[in-house]
Order: sequence, then structure tokens, then C-alpha cells
Amino acid sequence: MSRVIWIMTANNLEGIPAPLRDRSRLFILPNLSATDAIAHFDRLTAGCEWQAERDRCRIFIERMSTRPEGISLRQIGKLVEALRDPVAPLYQ
Repeated sequence: MSRVIWIMTANNLEGIPAPLRDRSRLFILPNLSATDAIAHFDRLTAGCEWQAERDRCRIFIERMSTRPEGISLRQIGKLVEALRDPVAPLYQ
């Protein structure tokens, strides 16, 4: 197993057992900044026509970024999906 590389991700270190944390190299990343989150949203929605909705989403993303838990790229992606298909069924 000396040539095996393990990559693990977690949103919270408290759920990871101490022996596993001791054997791992930890990289603690800061939350996504509001500027970076909005820039990511803008890249995903470039060329879209719904300007009013995009502006409201930017405000929402900025507010979410200031919360302690921040906003994730996954959440921004889901927001973009909802904008593109606002009447998609909840259950498929």
C-alpha cells in the first residue's frame, strides 16, 4: 500500500476520527469570497438573457457568502440550474 494515495474531503473536521486525522495531511481552505462566488456565477451564466434574475441571484450569493458557512460552488451551480429551468419538476 506504499504507492496508494488517499484523497479525502470533508466540510467539517469534527466528524473525522482523530487517528485518521493524525495520519492525514490537512489543507484547510477558506470559504469562497463573495467576489469569487459572483465571478463563478457570472461565468456560468455568461450570455444568458435574464438580467433581472441574474442581478437578484448576485445579491443572494453575496449575502450567502457573508454567512459563517458561506456558499459553495455546488450551491451556485444548483442556482444556475434553477434559473435555466425554473419549472422543472421537483421529483423525477
